[in-house]
Amino acid sequence: MESKRIKPDEIAMLSVVSMCSKSGSFELGEWIDHYVEKNDIAKESSVYLTNALLDMHAKCGNINKACQIFDEIQDKTLVPGLVSYTA
Repeated sequence: MESKRIKPDEIAMLSVVSMCSKSGSFELGEWIDHYVEKNDIAKESSVYLTNALLDMHAKCGNINKACQIFDEIQDKTLVPGLVSYTA
């Protein structure tokens, strides 16, 4: 997408984050998380993307980052999905 100068949206990021979570691709998941933050992709307003990032970090063993994301959800009064508690 970037080679065609197309910026991915939150749906594209959600798909990639979900793939990273399922495959355990921690390095790619970290890159995606930084990309989402750097490019201001609707993480704050997207419950789905936020939950997917939380799930990915928890499943890949990055519990500190998962807790940080969970705390951010608490601050913004978003309701985490069931996946947050089962990861």
